[in-house]
Amino acid sequence: SHYYWVIDDVRIVLQPEHDVRIERTFISHNDSDIEYGIVPSNQTGQTMEIGAVIYNLGYADQTNLSLTADFDSGLFTATDSHALLQGDSTHYMEGPVSPVLVPGNYFGEFELISDDDNLISINYWNNLANRSMKISCETCWDGLYTLDALPVSWGSNPGQDLGASYPSIGTNSFTDGQDELGLFSLYYVDDPITVSGINILLDTSRTDIGSEVVATLHSVNDFTSIVPEPTDGLAMSDTYTITQQDLNDQSAFIPFQQPYEVSNDSVYGGVFLYSNGGTNNISVLDDESRSQPIWASAISITNQQVYSNGERLAVQLKLCGNSGVTTETNCDSYTWNGNTYTQTGIYGAVNSPGVCETLDLTILQSDPSNILNYDLCPGDSMWYNSTLYTSNTPGQYLENIQNANGCVSIDTVNVSVVNPPSISILGNTNITPNTSETYAFVDPGGYTLTWSAINGTILGGQGTTSIDIFWDAIGGGQVILNLDGQCPTSDTLTVGTFVGIENHWINDLQIHPNPSSGLFNIQLLEATQVTVMDSRGRKVIETTENGRFTVDLSMESTGFYTLRLETETGVGTKRLVKH
Repeated sequence: SHYYWVIDDVRIVLQPEHDVRIERTFISHNDSDIEYGIVPSNQTGQTMEIGAVIYNLGYADQTNLSLTADFDSGLFTATDSHALLQGDSTHYMEGPVSPVLVPGNYFGEFELISDDDNLISINYWNNLANRSMKISCETCWDGLYTLDALPVSWGSNPGQDLGASYPSIGTNSFTDGQDELGLFSLYYVDDPITVSGINILLDTSRTDIGSEVVATLHSVNDFTSIVPEPTDGLAMSDTYTITQQDLNDQSAFIPFQQPYEVSNDSVYGGVFLYSNGGTNNISVLDDESRSQPIWASAISITNQQVYSNGERLAVQLKLCGNSGVTTETNCDSYTWNGNTYTQTGIYGAVNSPGVCETLDLTILQSDPSNILNYDLCPGDSMWYNSTLYTSNTPGQYLENIQNANGCVSIDTVNVSVVNPPSISILGNTNITPNTSETYAFVDPGGYTLTWSAINGTILGGQGTTSIDIFWDAIGGGQVILNLDGQCPTSDTLTVGTFVGIENHWINDLQIHPNPSSGLFNIQLLEATQVTVMDSRGRKVIETTENGRFTVDLSMESTGFYTLRLETETGVGTKRLVKH
């Protein structure tokens, strides 16, 4: 057998002698070599580089090459020249411009001329190219900063079937990237911009309703040593679920929890995609119309490293539009956009795509609320916060207390009535004059006790629950008990006495002094048998007296003695106390 190789469909083409052409054009508003699709107007104050990659397809050297990029019929023009470009060689030609650009679309016409490949050349058609650029308003509701140029390509027909026109990257692009697949685009920022969230363009043919997205903003440093997580970033959104409306719009806006200001820095705008284990996939468009530096975008796969991508992922920064500042002063707390704030500060919120609000909030503090308990005695009253409370209206009341800041706290006032205990003095109320009796009561506790007697002498027990009283008068008397506490109370016991003899003067007889250290002066009205007995009933003096006389107990011991006075009409007694 025999074998041989065959090369089929080979065509030999004669290389032209003179053919320079524009391979691709580029517009860069900074020195990063990254081309952005939409640039905010405040980022164009720096020098922009506009140019093209030139290729000499001819075999002859080309001389005196000139490149002109004219935008909007002379609004601004970039030019560059090159003396010699050898055959089959490539060269970058670019010119700096520093236009002040207002938001809008700009159309540029690129033209390349050399001495030999010029307007009369047969292949001059590849010396021409067109390039559109878009400048966005960094303070408008529709402001964007995009790495991709897809919104520019859409033009006036954003409803075209993008999924059929552009490649995409999503959860079904990687076997192990079904959940928490991270897609990031790098953005250089020279002048401050405030980012409200991330806008993504969807591959509708590979995106399902119910897939989920978390938008983040990360420092470039987050990509140097770790696999970024949603919570590691500068800003983060809540979990966003893709809807049918998002598929109809072929895009989704995922707002941050708080807008974030980027100033003179470089950041990665990113999204983390979740497919619920591959049940609901989601895919983001990738603009491959221009090549980009490898660091222009990045991809992270769950629990793995971050990979440089060099694509133009349609992960776009949505900028904050002007919505003004709301200035508020409130007591204790303030609810704004569904959030309650308790501290003074400046807060931001994203209410809809590109609409951001700022709250300049001052919080004044009310005084702490108190619970006040007042126990009133029957008939008592009290004032609190200009309100009179009485024992007739017990209950719970709320008082609004305004402090110097004008903030009102609510105090709770509990009013209750304390009824003093009912007490009763127990003891003999039918007594003989010049006798001793004991009186007592049941102590409720918590009170200071004070006894007093009318027509009687307290012999002992003051301040206790039981006292002894010597009744030395006729005509009756009283035992009085006062309890001094939260609500004072008292009781009075009336004691009735009767006369033992008809000689009333004996019962009314005054003895001075009594008590005495031994000598007792007595004034009699008639002849009287006088007997003095000690506490054991022993007679220590026995005599008959009339008029003024003295009982001398100086030689006797201290204590109680009974003075017995007997006349023709009866007998009476008095108590002598020697101390």
